[in-house]
Amino acid sequence: MGATILFLTVVFGVSMVYSYSSAPSMHVDIMLSGLNRYSEHYPVPRLPYKYDDFEPYFDAKTMEAHHKQVAEQRASQLNRVLKEWRASGENATLAKLPLFGMIQNINKVPAKWREDLRNSIGGYLNHIFFFATLSPNPKGEERNVSDVMKSLFMRSFVNQTNFEKMFNKTSLELFSNGYVWLVRVPKKRYLTVYTSHTEINPVSAGMQPILGIDLWEHSYWTKYGNNREEYIRSWWKLVDYDKVEKVLNWWWSFDPYDPKHHEWHYDDDL
Repeated sequence: MGATILFLTVVFGVSMVYSYSSAPSMHVDIMLSGLNRYSEHYPVPRLPYKYDDFEPYFDAKTMEAHHKQVAEQRASQLNRVLKEWRASGENATLAKLPLFGMIQNINKVPAKWREDLRNSIGGYLNHIFFFATLSPNPKGEERNVSDVMKSLFMRSFVNQTNFEKMFNKTSLELFSNGYVWLVRVPKKRYLTVYTSHTEINPVSAGMQPILGIDLWEHSYWTKYGNNREEYIRSWWKLVDYDKVEKVLNWWWSFDPYDPKHHEWHYDDDL
């Protein structure tokens, strides 16, 4: 048996110890932990893999830069803007909500910080959801899709093949920078393909992101240049549908639009 390596990580102020051998199965829980709660500081959760584990589809240099530089930059910007806003005391009730509450009420954020916060929250969330559903696949094996996901694909797209064709077409047609997502439409209980430009997150539009591809050039240019189509094909090799279903279940575990049950509701009377 291979050796088990222990990691210590701190996510939203909570210390967690987990093993390298078990970490992939806990990956989604760790990445999403705390997103629906208020925090003084939002870190970038570490990946339970080495960067070169994503070869041959994503090169180690790009993965490291994407995670340690780009995602960290988005988190740093978010924490800076939040610190400034919270210190000002303006609209303090909204400032104490979790990120989802802020982004859903972004037009109530003081104008001085509104656009910076829209982009930094979006960039932070986008990268967490992007990394949460990937895992190494060095042999390029086909990955099974659960009966739950098959049923949802059938209901929403007729079948998985139609979904992936729609997703690929939308990804190729996206102009400039942004993301293409598989999202859940709350209360309607179906999935759809959704495009967000720059660093806007689908939560801003009331959608729940399940799976997303980062189409900023920093995600692929070193290895694929302007060949976005090849990058998309390689990305599919790393999509882990077990993790996609875990993200779906995470959204299913609560209803973010029911103010009676969740703490990020914003009340105009407060």
